[in-house]
Amino acid sequence: MVDLKGAVFSYLEERRDEMVRFLQRLVRVDTQVPPGLNYNRLCDILADRLSRYGYEVSVHEAPERYLKLSGGGVDGA
Repeated sequence: MVDLKGAVFSYLEERRDEMVRFLQRLVRVDTQVPPGLNYNRLCDILADRLSRYGYEVSVHEAPERYLKLSGGGVDGA
């Protein structure tokens, strides 16, 4: 019988450095709120990673109404 918990921890441990680098890359993106800077860059990073894992990814622009309600604008989207 397979030790599922052990297998999961082993898998994660083998990929620890890769996961840390990816999270560091995400955290380095300046997404100040408001106005919500660099969201496009963050979306690109996430879409690229998910695509490499075989997911079908599409990124959608937020409607102008939402941006105004959230304190952002066209320049901050």
